[in-house]
Amino acid sequence: QPSRQPLTELQAGRGAMNLDLMAASVKPATARQYKTGLDKFIRFIHLSHTPINTPREMDCAMTAFIAKEYSEGGAKSTCVNALSAIAMVTHDFSFRLALRSLRGWGRVQPAVQRPPMPKEVMVVMVETFIMKADIHMAALVLLGFYGFLRISEPLAMKWEDVSPPSRLAMSGEGGAIRLPKSKTGSNQSIRMSSRLFWRLMRQLRDQAGAIAPLTGDERIFNMSYPKVADKLKATLVEIGVGHFKLTCHSMRHGGATSHFLETGDIGYIQAQGRWASMRSLRNYVQSGKSLLLALAIPREVKERARRFLDKVNLGTNNL
Repeated sequence: QPSRQPLTELQAGRGAMNLDLMAASVKPATARQYKTGLDKFIRFIHLSHTPINTPREMDCAMTAFIAKEYSEGGAKSTCVNALSAIAMVTHDFSFRLALRSLRGWGRVQPAVQRPPMPKEVMVVMVETFIMKADIHMAALVLLGFYGFLRISEPLAMKWEDVSPPSRLAMSGEGGAIRLPKSKTGSNQSIRMSSRLFWRLMRQLRDQAGAIAPLTGDERIFNMSYPKVADKLKATLVEIGVGHFKLTCHSMRHGGATSHFLETGDIGYIQAQGRWASMRSLRNYVQSGKSLLLALAIPREVKERARRFLDKVNLGTNNL
């Protein structure tokens, strides 16, 4: 019998996770998710009075926790995060029963990828928001699609994080966007060459400056994630593609997939989207699903997209 007490290590390590070098090796948002899963597992142990004195008992307790989450309709990701946190805190990676349970969950309920947003749908959404004078949402859709962003990233942006093209005369076409808060770390940046996006940003800045002088510390998109999601869903239904089941994250999928189909430049996509590995990027570039969705786009949506591109006098690649 090992002399160490796994549960004691778990409780002691929970409070020190943010200081542990192993915790520092993962993305900040991932470390927070690990801690959330770990907290839920420890609550389960206390409520069920599960004895844990050996690594084997820890494995059995985690297996029981996974079974409970599955039976109650919980999230598999919670269990994965809890298991990852335990391995990080106890430095024990031999959870055979728990890992088999997670594999079984994955086979019974395979993960469903978010569908990529077709470019025609994105264009019509932008036109619809502009017609409604909702410039914030129009700019947000363009930024999410061409910047390959998670929607939480632009929602944290301030005016001081924006460097328009006019300030980058020596560095080629486009402007720069700093991402103050990102899943993969702080103060990252992307390039944006969409001319329409920068037109909308100038309009937003003029509107904000007319209310009060800007200091740069003001948030650009003063909206919550649920509000953005609700507007997106309502507009998708309005233009006739609500059955596509697109989400906010579909813009990140769709932008990466669209750029790959147009250019084949996977290196640019990985750099712009800040994917750490090609393996994770492959889950986002869904060429086959995108082409199948394109076949299902109503003809009137395709016509609206074409007319809007002609009206604003922008090529498809420069929207």
